Amino acid sequence: MPPVNTAELVAAGNSVPRDRRELGGLAVLLLIAAYIATLAFAYYFRVGGVRRHHLESAWIWLAAACVVFALAPRRSAAVREPSTEPWGPPARMTFVVALVLAVAVYYPALGLGFLSDDFTLADLAARNQFFGQSWAFLRPLPLLGYKVAGGHPAALHVFNLVLHGVNAALVSRLAMVFGLAPRQASVAGLLFLLFPAHLEAVAWCAGIQDVLMTTGVLGSILAATASSAALSMAALIASLFSKETAVAAPVLMVLSNRQRWRIAAGAFVVAAAYAVWRIATKPIAQGYAASPSPYLLKELLVRPFATLAAPFQAARLTEWPWLGTLLVGGLAVLIVRAAWAWRGNRRRIWMASALALWVFVSVAPVYSMFDVTGTLEGSRYVYLPAAGWSMLIAAVLMPGRSRRDLGLVAAVCAIGLVGVRMNFVAWTSAARMRDEVLSAAARARAAGCTAIWIRDVPDSVHGAYVFRNGLAEAVAPVAISSSAPPDCWIRAAF
Repeated sequence: MPPVNTAELVAAGNSVPRDRRELGGLAVLLLIAAYIATLAFAYYFRVGGVRRHHLESAWIWLAAACVVFALAPRRSAAVREPSTEPWGPPARMTFVVALVLAVAVYYPALGLGFLSDDFTLADLAARNQFFGQSWAFLRPLPLLGYKVAGGHPAALHVFNLVLHGVNAALVSRLAMVFGLAPRQASVAGLLFLLFPAHLEAVAWCAGIQDVLMTTGVLGSILAATASSAALSMAALIASLFSKETAVAAPVLMVLSNRQRWRIAAGAFVVAAAYAVWRIATKPIAQGYAASPSPYLLKELLVRPFATLAAPFQAARLTEWPWLGTLLVGGLAVLIVRAAWAWRGNRRRIWMASALALWVFVSVAPVYSMFDVTGTLEGSRYVYLPAAGWSMLIAAVLMPGRSRRDLGLVAAVCAIGLVGVRMNFVAWTSAARMRDEVLSAAARARAAGCTAIWIRDVPDSVHGAYVFRNGLAEAVAPVAISSSAPPDCWIRAAF
């Protein structure tokens, strides 16, 4: 995507309204935004019987109205500010800062150890089942990470944190490809780093599948932008061998930079060849091949944005209803402000539309499985979509070049940081539950039990997995059997 003319953006962001029709259109948008804020208040404070679908419908109306308003030609006079270079850190500094912040924010993950699926994946890696038939997926690169880490989950946690920092830096670089100014691009990377719903992908070792896949997708797109076809294809193949969702990468490549259509065409060929090989090698996992339905398509359209707009657990939003109201109502007002600032600027409108489509395209490969619960289970599915969302929010927070917008950025980042630390509580609780179960199993083994039966095994705690899977691998060589002697029965009371 060609760079956006800075002077043009300044003029658009600092216009003096002179046309009544423009003011009338702006008034309509503000009324819809106020309606959304009112619905959000009623929804989160549980008054008036407002349901989720009421908010969803209002948001669809606001999005459509903003697009129509922004596409209309601007009739107001513009005031141009003096041309100054936008601030922004150099590329190397971006990576260094992102890595340092990733470790500083997510360091509690280093002590979590393996949870749930981790034990199964570690067992597959130990048996060199990278392409084996004992797993429903073909994701050899994450398994290779488990193999290298061996019995040291902290090493895998470190690798995941580093990858998350790298991804935040890549989001920052990609934002400039979309046309964001360097300062906006820096904010995009920071928003991605501090996104509260990233815990499942970043703090859980099994989340390396999504984190590593995203690294490959972002790297492939940036390599294509740099006209490095070989490097782009290599990164794409690496992402495909990390998680199948990477088949969306060619479309994301087109959205990012239409001028590199030849490389994108090659990416489509690679993704298609992979899809054919993947289906021929191993059947699609149950649930992934469901036929599209109006309900699934509607959920695909609205649910990812709902999670991205309010990335907190439902219990937390119930406890703090003002937070949900602030997030939803504030976002509506910011979008209206951006629609006014970008009115008549088709490059900016295309950028915003492409970033919104990024979210939709990123979850499309898992449309039949996409489900983020009120406890944020399944939030790993929005890790790649959050890259586009972070860029979009950075542009919306800073539609012009006013440094006063930095206050908004600071507030949003503070909310994100607090959200990350709050969401860590569930994962540390899950780690304690796992330790109690494994300690009880070790005591039974020391007492001579070769087989045990554990009743009331904890599945998860507030969205953090404990032993939904992986219990048999975690207690091996002790077997799990309901025919174990009564003295070898363990009750996990939580």
